[in-house]
Amino acid sequence: MALLLLTANAAMAADTIQVITPADLGTGDGQWHAANERDGGLSQITATQPDQYGGAGSLEQSLPDPAAAPPNTAGYAPKTDFQIIQQAGFGLLAELDALGFDWYRDSSSTAPGHLTPALRVMVYDPDANDSYLLVWEGVYNGYPSNGPAVPVDTWVTQDVLAGNFWRVPQFIDGTFMGISTCVDGITDPADPTACFVFDRGLDDWGLGPNTLVVGLEVGLGSGWAGSYLSFVDYVRLGFSGSTTLYDFEPSAPEPSAGFVTGGGWFIDPNAPAGTKNPKVTFGFNAMQLPGSPDFHGSLQANIHTTKLKLHADTITLLVVDPAAGTAQIEGEGTIKTPGPPKGGSKEQPARFRLEIVDGNPDQVRLQIYSLAGGGETLVYDSGALVELGGGEITIHQEAATQEDVDQIETRVASLLAQAELDAGLVVTADPFPLFIPVVAGG
Repeated sequence: MALLLLTANAAMAADTIQVITPADLGTGDGQWHAANERDGGLSQITATQPDQYGGAGSLEQSLPDPAAAPPNTAGYAPKTDFQIIQQAGFGLLAELDALGFDWYRDSSSTAPGHLTPALRVMVYDPDANDSYLLVWEGVYNGYPSNGPAVPVDTWVTQDVLAGNFWRVPQFIDGTFMGISTCVDGITDPADPTACFVFDRGLDDWGLGPNTLVVGLEVGLGSGWAGSYLSFVDYVRLGFSGSTTLYDFEPSAPEPSAGFVTGGGWFIDPNAPAGTKNPKVTFGFNAMQLPGSPDFHGSLQANIHTTKLKLHADTITLLVVDPAAGTAQIEGEGTIKTPGPPKGGSKEQPARFRLEIVDGNPDQVRLQIYSLAGGGETLVYDSGALVELGGGEITIHQEAATQEDVDQIETRVASLLAQAELDAGLVVTADPFPLFIPVVAGG
């Protein structure tokens, strides 16, 4: 299991992302695994449908059409789930502040058009010695059976924290008790047979203050008429401002030795019409010496629209695909933003993600997150790959050397200075100065 700094997208600020591959699966404590598979239901991590953030795959879940049951088969009801259970708990239900997942319904599915994958939360109330599965289903959360069909062949980012959940008793080890323990018409949360109430939030089931979240589950079925093919990724679980995302991938993204450099400018897609200076300028070096696990590099960037400046000199991830002419760089550093006081600036810890394309034309996507106060806030996102208006990006074929490492800061400062000049920007006695070096005799 790979543990990386999160760099997914603007919709989900978080602390960490865990890449889960088939090699990580198992039934041990804290491991994801397939569960409750029957009558042809299947959950597996594949490369069939890559996620929407540049990953190579996702969790594929499928159900066959019950009408295609083998001859003389009684009670044929395909089902499949994929779950993780941690007996000590992930955190208190009362402190849960992030819960969601991305889902994708394939258009080949013949089951009713309102059906979506379900997300279920396993909880244990130690004071009452009760454990339940709290169930989010699309049919009770904006996708009614008499409504329009849900989106198909596209990823949907679903936040379920404020959604409606019904419940079913569940053994704390994840063993399904079954809805036979539930009684129709019972609504009192204190009665463990009360299950079929479909308009209650997580806080409305009367669980005690010490209730733990001990597991998560995503699944399909049962009792669905027709076949179903879907994909799930980026399952999100967070407590008290700290969020973990589970990214299902067919293999771990191995950081690869590489050497990339670049500098230039592009028009800020976020700049309002008529902005006097809508440009973003940048310079970077990122490299990994042959045979070394360490990354080296720096990124300096100036968002002229908002006067935000980034100076990052720690690289945490470098993944290079020379054949495709693409690379992904992640790192940490400092941002400066204007005032207060007037004319002043303030510094905050930050991290960044930079996607680059060495092509014709060269392209970049830049995301910057403030880490002030121990949290994480997106403060800039170009939104997509943007063509350079000037400058150049190079994925070097030759390996980096120690000399390249030693000259990183000098070269990056020079690249940024050249980008400012190429962009037609004039450096003045700005009380909030740019990260541009003073060159003797310059």
